[in-house]
Amino acid sequence: MRFAVLFGLLLSVGSLFVPTVHISWALELKGNLSSQFRYFPSSPLFDGQEQNTASFSLEVEGYHDLSDDLSLTFTPFFRYDSADDERTHGDVRKLYLLWVRDRFELGAGVYKVYWGVTEVVHLVDIINQTDAIEDLDGEEKLGQPMVSLSVPSEWGIVDLFLLPFFRERTFPGDRGRLRFGIPILEDDTIYESGAGKYNLDWAVRYTESLRNWELGISHFEGTGREPWFVMMVSPDGIGLAPYYPKIKQTGIELQYVLSNWLWKLEAIYREGQPNLESELKDYHALTGGFEYTFYSIFGSYADLGIIVEGLYDSRQSLAITPYEEDIALGFRLALNDMRSRELLLLVIQDIESSSRTITIESSMRLGEACKVGIEAMIFSEQDSVSLFESMDNDAILSDFRDDSYVQFEVAYYF
Repeated sequence: MRFAVLFGLLLSVGSLFVPTVHISWALELKGNLSSQFRYFPSSPLFDGQEQNTASFSLEVEGYHDLSDDLSLTFTPFFRYDSADDERTHGDVRKLYLLWVRDRFELGAGVYKVYWGVTEVVHLVDIINQTDAIEDLDGEEKLGQPMVSLSVPSEWGIVDLFLLPFFRERTFPGDRGRLRFGIPILEDDTIYESGAGKYNLDWAVRYTESLRNWELGISHFEGTGREPWFVMMVSPDGIGLAPYYPKIKQTGIELQYVLSNWLWKLEAIYREGQPNLESELKDYHALTGGFEYTFYSIFGSYADLGIIVEGLYDSRQSLAITPYEEDIALGFRLALNDMRSRELLLLVIQDIESSSRTITIESSMRLGEACKVGIEAMIFSEQDSVSLFESMDNDAILSDFRDDSYVQFEVAYYF
């Protein structure tokens, strides 16, 4: 109920600045319906987990121009999963009213905002919460209630965001794969802010394109999207309650294009985030590297990109990420043919240990409206020790050591 009231308030705020219009409901509709199957070669590590999973998802986007400068976008999403009740979920990705003028753009509602330039992790991407039950790569996000203002000028674009409602991160259930051995007590979520999920967060970002350079500078203050966990005893037993601290984060993105080279950098400085020993210590993190593309290889239409990125976190072994001192190597192959066949391979190697993660993504079109994809994630040489026993970030992926999988997906676009 409080969410509905809050969303209504957001739309009301936006409507104060827009003219009255006659609304007709000639919507433009597009979307996709997909079926997905995940095959896990190894047996589950924990009791109650299913061996394999099948699911389908539906996402529809409705867009309507209410007037020459006012538009409404509505994008609901739903997934049904055969094994994990938590992965069976729905979300409003977008429900957004946007007023576009010559000197500014004003929006209100639920929206998805993406920041970042690198391939493996997006340190600066902090507006939307991660939808972790969709995928482990952090690319899938929940819709975020907001009021936004974008002001373009000759010297760049300034974006302002007010974020009055917090979205909690999603986690797999007891029957799902790719989960921790200790249950997550989502009903016992803890907030540092006395306002809980209704803390008013805010962010500002400046972006500019200068010849071959693209620059982004951002600052965020509010409830952090990345939770720490507190051991608790609930009626269902011992579990981990997500704890969301209040943080400040300043970030920078750089991208430079020169001939076949694409250089990338993301860096952040964050205050207020607990480390693995629950200490509140400021830290910095960065990821960067390059992608070099060989065009028309062997006289064909195909392009081959070589990817090299480094990942660093100043918290080292106390970081709440597995990528505190790693290197990523890979390639991207695009055949540029009628079927739009593509292949991406990435190997993320920890510098101080033998643990590595391998991801493979391949896709191609079938006809005008269908697309098939194969993905794989391999957790190699992961130590068989619990994170909460070792208090070492190298153990973060330990509970996933038997969860390497291959995923098959068929999607129909309309």
